[in-house]
Amino acid sequence: MKIMTIKLSAFVLFITYLMASCTISTDDFNDVNSSDIQLSNIETSGWVFGDLILKGSGFDTDCSNNAITINNGTTMTSLDLIECTESQITARIPEDATPGLYSIVADLSGNSFTSINNVAMEVQVKIRPVILSMSKTTMEDGETISINGLHLTNPTNLPQYNPKVWIMKSGYTNTVSDISVNSNGTGATVEIDEGIDPGEYRFLLTTEEWSNEIAITII
Repeated sequence: MKIMTIKLSAFVLFITYLMASCTISTDDFNDVNSSDIQLSNIETSGWVFGDLILKGSGFDTDCSNNAITINNGTTMTSLDLIECTESQITARIPEDATPGLYSIVADLSGNSFTSINNVAMEVQVKIRPVILSMSKTTMEDGETISINGLHLTNPTNLPQYNPKVWIMKSGYTNTVSDISVNSNGTGATVEIDEGIDPGEYRFLLTTEEWSNEIAITII
């Protein structure tokens, strides 16, 4: 009877060892689940030189493993990827994109997506003023600067959409600076309004729509 007890104890120890060596941790399951890519939402309208955001889960945070393209039926454009996280990919619509409806293809870690819940992924690209560069972003009040951009002219015949400069920060807005835009809307000269206090500001243009913003400093 004593010999049987010893053998049984050894058997129990052996089975316990096997169970311990075969245990699957929560981390193991997480590794598998993290490879499952799901798209849940994508913006359906966007501005030229603006962001197109895809949301979901399981995305590769290395943007080089992802690609977003848009196609309007005549031109296919690969978008620059600004940021990639596990739940969001931010792509940039080119500043010179033609306005209109584009289909979207998201190639995520080798997996191609053209729809979400059987609804085709599409984005309506819209025109707005685009500031590509400024001759300087640190300036004095009353100083004259130049801007390079696109779509800086009034796209309508309505005077309320003539180009206007906005210099803004929390609790302050100045729209008095003078602006002169060239005929094709790719450049402008701006005389910064005098009397603006030194500080950090947001610089924007408006015509019918708002431009992208540039951070400036008045000294």
